[in-house]
Amino acid sequence: MSKEFEKFLLKKTNEVVFIELKENKTVEFNGVVIDSKTPLPVLLTNIVGKVNEVSISDFKTNDFIDGMAYIIGIDNEFIHKSKYIDLLLAIDKEIWKKFLSKSLFLANNGNKIDAIIYLRVANVLKKGNIDILYNYSRILEEMSNDSSFDDNEKNIFLDESFNSFKEFINEFPDYPFGYYHLGFHYYNKKNYAIASEMWKKSITLNINEDKRDELIERINDIDAKVKYEEGYNLVINGMHEEGLVKLLPLENDYSDWWNLMFFIGLAYRGLENYSKALKYYFKVLDLNTGSIETYNEVGLCLMAEEKYLEAEKYFKEAQKMHIDSSDIWCNLGIVYFKQNKLDLAKEYINKAFELNPDDEVTLAWKSHIESMN
Repeated sequence: MSKEFEKFLLKKTNEVVFIELKENKTVEFNGVVIDSKTPLPVLLTNIVGKVNEVSISDFKTNDFIDGMAYIIGIDNEFIHKSKYIDLLLAIDKEIWKKFLSKSLFLANNGNKIDAIIYLRVANVLKKGNIDILYNYSRILEEMSNDSSFDDNEKNIFLDESFNSFKEFINEFPDYPFGYYHLGFHYYNKKNYAIASEMWKKSITLNINEDKRDELIERINDIDAKVKYEEGYNLVINGMHEEGLVKLLPLENDYSDWWNLMFFIGLAYRGLENYSKALKYYFKVLDLNTGSIETYNEVGLCLMAEEKYLEAEKYFKEAQKMHIDSSDIWCNLGIVYFKQNKLDLAKEYINKAFELNPDDEVTLAWKSHIESMN
């Protein structure tokens, strides 16, 4: 259990009240004797309706069962934990079944925090039970998507669920639903290759037909994402032809991925095939009209083709969306220089320098224009 989740659970201790025996008094539960050194916990909700000063006689055994279970589930380091465990097992050796059943009832009725608490005590009393551990991980996952919790709490639940499912598949490597859920955790972390492995494992373990069909579709999408990641990393690292080998086969099935179209365009620009680059950049603009980078890329291609007036138009569109981009100011300065508008060129290059005095391209053009003067 993470420290963050432990802190979250410990806040629930304010829902427990401890009843202390008078000195030299004892109480017995099925042969287990409790003396005044061991207070007995009762849920605050079970105090309601009692008199102001309560005693042992005001409560039923079930009140103490709930209280002991609750504090064990909340605080793993509680000083009287072992004594409470002895008491619970003395009352009923199979009492963990009651807590499992109660947790599922609570979860189905919207009280997922208490459901988790009762699952935790069930796990203490019955180590290695698949139903306890699976439902613990699954309910935490549901809590991470519950709008009644804030973002920080949801992240705590998500991390606890993720770590719990990892432990689950180690303990129950032949249970397909552990891999099914863990795959989604990896997918949401953008670890697509590992997510695909988890889901493929789930299928080989004969997950039910509906889930299998869902996973096959998701795996196909993931495999495409993995190839896309490999492709765009190659393009970014200057390996344009190798990148296209990965990216182009995805085009037919994923023509609505604007970022796929963008990196295909970037690869072609890197190969100085500006007409093909523009073809893909215009596809991007059809899919994502607000892409500043694409307007800038179109301008660069048009400028390379010496279509300066058209390039200026696209750089201007990009500048409307990002007025403080030194790159765009510099590119406009170059366009004006190419059109022999030297005063404008100098103005725009100087503005680019003002915004980013360390940019090497801007520095080179600034020196070039100043040398002409």
